Amino acid sequence: MKKTAFDIRKMKRSDEKITMLTAYDSFFAAVFDKTEIDMLLVGDSMGTVIYGSKDTLNVTLEMLINHSQAVSRGAKENALVVADMPFLSFGVSMEETIKNAGRLIREGHAEAVKMEGASPRRLMEIQSIIDIGIPVQGHIGLLPQSALKIGGYKVQGKKKSFWSEEDLISAAKKIEAVGCFSIILEAIPYKVAKKITEEISIPTIG
Repeated sequence: MKKTAFDIRKMKRSDEKITMLTAYDSFFAAVFDKTEIDMLLVGDSMGTVIYGSKDTLNVTLEMLINHSQAVSRGAKENALVVADMPFLSFGVSMEETIKNAGRLIREGHAEAVKMEGASPRRLMEIQSIIDIGIPVQGHIGLLPQSALKIGGYKVQGKKKSFWSEEDLISAAKKIEAVGCFSIILEAIPYKVAKKITEEISIPTIG
């Protein structure tokens, strides 16, 4: 049976393991879906993995919509399809952010969107998207779209990191508070990730 964002959230409450992989096309989405995987992320990492770019910053909303359509065609039975919101698809204006999230759902046939960060503005954007009925997955730790700001692709949550352990725990709690159904933890030390997982009620991935 097709997973929903609500199902994913309930899985942590019942102490069930959650599985998630990245997919960019219909073929691999169908293969993964047959394994009864819980979620598939249509990631902006397609920029580096599929298109050979040095980073994810040149991935456009149109690219995400096209790949999300393909993944959705393959993941028909089990996986919740989550689409990344790429660089500049949010953060410009609230109206554009909501519109772009809606396009990923309506045109890309995604069933949730993922957004990087937990700044005050980002939290407002996340809440506005959730308010119109679109589930949002948060993302903290190493944020590829912010690599220029944080000094590259480096582990976060250490003493000399751009974001400290305390920053990440605080961010996770804020993301939970605005209504995200789960959070991606990227490039975070195990002990920090474990602490975050224990201190919030929504699932963590990573």
